[in-house]
Amino acid sequence: MSGGLFYRVVLPLSVFAAIGIAAAAAFGLAAGLVAFIVPAGVLCLYIRGFAPNVDPSAAAEYESITDELKLALDTLRKLQPPIDLEIGGYRVTARSRQDREVGGDLFDAAVVDDTSFAVMVGDVSGKGLPAALVVPALLVLFRSELKRGGGPGELLERINRQLSDTMAHTGGATLGVGFVNTASGEIRYASAGQTGPYLLVPDHAPQPVDCSSLPLGIAPDARYEEKAIRLAQGGRLVLYTDGVLEASDPSGEMFGFDRLEAYLRRWSRETAAAHWMERLFTVLDSGYSGRKDDKTLLVVERTAVPAVQPPARFERTWRLPSAPGCERRILPELAGLIRANWPQDHRTDDIVTCVAEAIMNAAEHGNRYEPDNAVTVHVHIGSMLMVCRIRDEGEGPRLPGLDGGERVVREEREDARGWGMVLIDGLADYWIANREENGFCLELFFVNHR
Repeated sequence: MSGGLFYRVVLPLSVFAAIGIAAAAAFGLAAGLVAFIVPAGVLCLYIRGFAPNVDPSAAAEYESITDELKLALDTLRKLQPPIDLEIGGYRVTARSRQDREVGGDLFDAAVVDDTSFAVMVGDVSGKGLPAALVVPALLVLFRSELKRGGGPGELLERINRQLSDTMAHTGGATLGVGFVNTASGEIRYASAGQTGPYLLVPDHAPQPVDCSSLPLGIAPDARYEEKAIRLAQGGRLVLYTDGVLEASDPSGEMFGFDRLEAYLRRWSRETAAAHWMERLFTVLDSGYSGRKDDKTLLVVERTAVPAVQPPARFERTWRLPSAPGCERRILPELAGLIRANWPQDHRTDDIVTCVAEAIMNAAEHGNRYEPDNAVTVHVHIGSMLMVCRIRDEGEGPRLPGLDGGERVVREEREDARGWGMVLIDGLADYWIANREENGFCLELFFVNHR
């Protein structure tokens, strides 16, 4: 095809170890966007683009490639839906505003154990698709290294060692990580070149947290200092990327620290974090659009509501909107409930992953993201058995032999839910699929292996 252009993004092979080279290659080849070459432990992604002077006879193929690129970009955006979480007396909120279709900012929040959770904000050097391709790799590394234990400084050191060989000449990536102890309110924070967060104490001026080091991917032996922060009742910790500070007005003057601190001082206790973020983004978009960059905000708030210890036998029902990322609304709470009721069973992450996949399948393939159709999740945790029922309100997959409510147990079928069911089958002890009058129900069974 005439007019072909290729752009190369180089990533360490270890980045994709957690998701598997086959899975990474399948995504790229299915989208028709990238060719994978693996020389000496380095994964090179060649992103194919096309010049404007496309041969008329190839217009249909060009249009197909464009559609597939849009689909791939949409997939990248879905990896980071907005965060609105309640975790043991704390509230975590995150929003991002991208300069282009996809960007290099990243953020996440995840439960570490029964008494702590982790938050993260970062920024990959560069803009657009090359930076965006590194984002999912960093998200996978963050989650996988989180499971290995250690504090935020140690976590950054392990991630940095895996990235240094391939990012040393690209400007690297910045990352700020905080571990929150839900009982004491202590936050251990470490930064790899990320702008310092602000601590907001009621009736006090915003306090900057000075904690920084080299960005990731610059020096393989870099060390990352940890700072201890105490978050009192009503306190807030605000993490952000440099796109907030570097937004400039038409004359070239940046928004800067002083204006950000002024907005932080005016933030009332009654104003929800999400509303405060949207107002700030509106100000930046309207008056400071001279220099554009991705902008991300993440806020940890210690609320006045104490954590509630669940009973020994627990039942809970959630009703979720059919939207990308809807499963993230309940996963931290679900993980906490499992650990509280089954403290000696070490499969919490597997169970949560299994339930999350079932919810995503219900929202996408069952309800097809129809806003009027919800996903209902009912969980019963007993002393020896956990049952999770995920119901959608759509047609569900058209499985042969499933008419009239007939149950299909562990049958390998080519159905609309694809590889998601393979993952579920490998993580659940037992599962049953039911066609119901008003939708489709997947029942997951987990045995307490104590």
